[in-house]
Amino acid sequence: MNNLHSAFLSRIQNQLGEESEAFIQSLKAASPISIRRHVRKFPSIHTWHDYPTVVWCKDGCYLSERPIFALDPLWHAGSYYVQEASSMFLDYVLRFLYPQADDLTVLDLCAAPGGKSTLIASWLDGKGMLLSNEVIKTRVGMLIENMTKWGYDNVVVSSKDPGDFAASALTFDLVVVDAPCSGEGLFRKDPNAISEWTPESAHHCAMRQQRILSAAMPCVHEGGYLIYSTCTYNPEENEKHHDLLIANGYEPVRIPVLSEWQIKSDEIGYRFYPHCVNGEGFYMSVYQKSYSTNFPNHRVRKRIFKEESSATISEYAILPSSRILIHDPRGMCRVFPVTQLDLLERLSSALGYVEPVMEAGALKGKKWVPAHALAMSTWVSDGLPTWDLSLHESLQFLSRENLPVVSTLPTGILRVKYNDVMLGWARNLGNRINNYYPQNWRLRMRR
Repeated sequence: MNNLHSAFLSRIQNQLGEESEAFIQSLKAASPISIRRHVRKFPSIHTWHDYPTVVWCKDGCYLSERPIFALDPLWHAGSYYVQEASSMFLDYVLRFLYPQADDLTVLDLCAAPGGKSTLIASWLDGKGMLLSNEVIKTRVGMLIENMTKWGYDNVVVSSKDPGDFAASALTFDLVVVDAPCSGEGLFRKDPNAISEWTPESAHHCAMRQQRILSAAMPCVHEGGYLIYSTCTYNPEENEKHHDLLIANGYEPVRIPVLSEWQIKSDEIGYRFYPHCVNGEGFYMSVYQKSYSTNFPNHRVRKRIFKEESSATISEYAILPSSRILIHDPRGMCRVFPVTQLDLLERLSSALGYVEPVMEAGALKGKKWVPAHALAMSTWVSDGLPTWDLSLHESLQFLSRENLPVVSTLPTGILRVKYNDVMLGWARNLGNRINNYYPQNWRLRMRR
């Protein structure tokens, strides 16, 4: 790549020495394509073992070519997430730190578009609670969409500045900071990342990361963990934050990795280079908080979520005793874990309204309309009639096109499925079928 900045090339040569030429050559190769499946949704008709596995993530695999994901109904249904393989290392780290993820509270501080949050949600598997935060307002919609499609109800989304968390007196078992960075690890995927890189922009990113980390450090329980990651090779954005963490009572945690994975590591962090691993550039470090900063518990000033009888949605979903139906201040019914309701109230009291992603539905006129989020969950009632669609019909449904009336279908709410995976809801009125797929998510690509 002749257009790489001279300052970047000089630093890489200092970092990698005789390996630098192999690294430069690797940037000319095609990027590997990888996805991470949703184990509770991925259809059994697919033979998972036919795909090469991402060795540090049991649910990740590589594809031989890049399909048009937007034309795959399973992608829209949240059966898998398209995620860069190196960043799936988070899965290995989480399972090492917590062999059993029972009742943990997790903050993903820089969450959009949702790759790491969906991974964390799968790891929690409905237990504990995940708060996925994204400070940039324009990115929150995509985060909510991806977390909704992933279908877990113990997830809350917020759009707060990291400093708001530091001031809130709230702490979590685990805080994940996938920090905005100069994007050097994306050079072979995104030519714009090359043209936009300058030493000044990289330094600006390092200053912003320091501010984010300063806000994140008070948010970890005593004995809890902070995971920091970037998609850059720059030590100023990675290893040089080590002293800040050490000065604030954190100790690095060593994560044992297999030598054949060719991840470069030392006592501070883990580096992924594309000439060594089957993935893009990535960095991660793990720290444990070794002392208490003695923040007071945040008290709830006024409860804003009201309990609703689960009988309201009994026709559409069968909620276990561990789940509760609540009304939020906007009048929407949502599903949420009973054990996390107090934390939800404390979050909203300290930060302002935060949004549980599992909408249940709302009354429209005289009819209850179940929300799309409920269709993405695992609570959907088996007693509802199902409409199995072909690929062509599924794409029509996802485009919110008019669907043909099928005389054999019963009237009322239908579960719309493709390959036995829920796509959403429809209502058969006899003479027409109402498509309830979200208007703002509709497929716009020409087929």
